[in-house]
Amino acid sequence: MDGKANKALGQHFLVSKSHADRMVSYAGIRSGDLVLEIGPGRGALTDLLLATGCHLTAVEVDARWAGELRSRHGGRERFRLIEGDVLQLDLAALLDLERNPARWKLVANLPYNVATPILHKVSCLESRLESGTVMVQKEVAERILAGAHNRDIGLLTHLLGYHFSFQRGFTVPPGAFLPPPKVVSMVIRMVPRPPDPLRPEESFFRRVLEAAFAQRRKQLAKNLAALGWSEPWIRSLLAERGIRSDARAEDLEREEFFWLARELKDRGPADRRES
Repeated sequence: MDGKANKALGQHFLVSKSHADRMVSYAGIRSGDLVLEIGPGRGALTDLLLATGCHLTAVEVDARWAGELRSRHGGRERFRLIEGDVLQLDLAALLDLERNPARWKLVANLPYNVATPILHKVSCLESRLESGTVMVQKEVAERILAGAHNRDIGLLTHLLGYHFSFQRGFTVPPGAFLPPPKVVSMVIRMVPRPPDPLRPEESFFRRVLEAAFAQRRKQLAKNLAALGWSEPWIRSLLAERGIRSDARAEDLEREEFFWLARELKDRGPADRRES
């Protein structure tokens, strides 16, 4: 079999057993757990996950590696392989979430070129995930983990943070992969946020964020004015929360953005006027 990575799919296979062991241990997989693995590739994590006694559903887009995994583990009752592009699949149907009330754990060494859209995709599983343990490019991880007043903070930070809280795991050097990437990777852990009646409506929250971060060096009030509210009114609204009138989007914590989106939504078009 051709063991070369497919560059178009962003493949860098984890070949370091010590790092694979550490990732599975960090994920806290136990016997009987329902586990979703995205992008198993050569199966370094797959083998270790199955050794825990979990029930594993793996999604692999590359037919070469899907065939290899099928020949290696296809006879196991606890293993199910889905050959396809996770971005095109209905994950809720795939995991039979309507009929099965159990919660899942996600484990994935995500391809660099589609890591972000995959993370957005699995957001639909928020209420049905117990946890997620994913490996991504360190630069992407730092953006996800960033807090206020950090130049790494941005749209990705808050959009994923709407659904999950994230914890820093550990870094993985290029030499742990084949072929070695040009960047360092990081394992992070994601845990669904508990139900929150004060969380703003998601599509409007996204609109607010997109406007807020549209021009990062501009003041927040100037950026949000593009949505139809006046700058003076937005500045007075920020003052109600104790947020400086010259604040930029990167200065706000996620809870402050939650509050801001709720206030903008609740006060409605009538308040979009010059003060």
